[in-house]
Amino acid sequence: MHASPAQKLFSPEAWTESGFEAVQRLPAMVKRYETTGAEAEHLALAFLDGSDDDVAALMLDAADSSAKALRRELDAIARKNPRVSGGGAEQQASVQPSALALARQADAERKTLGDEYLSAEHVLLALIVDKRCGAAACKKVGLTDAALRAAIEQVRGGRRITTRDPDATYDALGKYARDLTASAAEGKLDPVIGRDDEAR
Repeated sequence: MHASPAQKLFSPEAWTESGFEAVQRLPAMVKRYETTGAEAEHLALAFLDGSDDDVAALMLDAADSSAKALRRELDAIARKNPRVSGGGAEQQASVQPSALALARQADAERKTLGDEYLSAEHVLLALIVDKRCGAAACKKVGLTDAALRAAIEQVRGGRRITTRDPDATYDALGKYARDLTASAAEGKLDPVIGRDDEAR
């Protein structure tokens, strides 16, 4: 028996470890908003519900945007959905067509970037063109496709995702990389750098 497209796209084998951790937050997200179906906004919010140093936050920060601001916009959209009363939200949440469409677009972005596993950046790229909620939310927070692609290139250093745990590399880059141009502008660089002759 073949797995459905949804089962394949939402299986652990399809994602990086941190990406699948976000996918696993989806039922809690559906419960939080008291609805029975996971829509695109719930899937996106699952990726923005992590810590401030996770992949989505790192990418958005590098794109001069903010995970907090994007989360606020998507939260407002999610709150407009009809709510179920009683125990309906306790039942197994179904993946709605909009969430599946977002996951499919994320998978298309994964292929475009030449990655082997889905990750938060693919979901963010998919969100920018998502007609249900993402495009409007991204526009409000000033997140553009060009800025996000440049941020992905910067944070990754040109590397592709070939393992389920590439995030350790991103964390190291995010936490320890120094922007030398910014440091120089702020007068924080050692003035001796690049002046070997004078130093001697």
